[in-house]
Amino acid sequence: MASIGTFKKSGHEFQGEIVTLSVKAKGVRVVPETNRTSDNAPSHRVYVGPVDYAELSIMRSGAV
Repeated sequence: MASIGTFKKSGHEFQGEIVTLSVKAKGVRVVPETNRTSDNAPSHRVYVGPVDYAELSIMRSGAV
């Protein structure tokens, strides 16, 4: 399986980068969600800088 990123654990979150042919994102953080409203809610949030990609429609199922 191909590797598209590298991450290191820092406290309760992971920090690193994602690099593919079309995406180069540094400063990516994967943070556990502490206030889940249901079992179907996301368990983690993905941030690049201040942007929370879990809030964007591109990350929601069926949006692509």
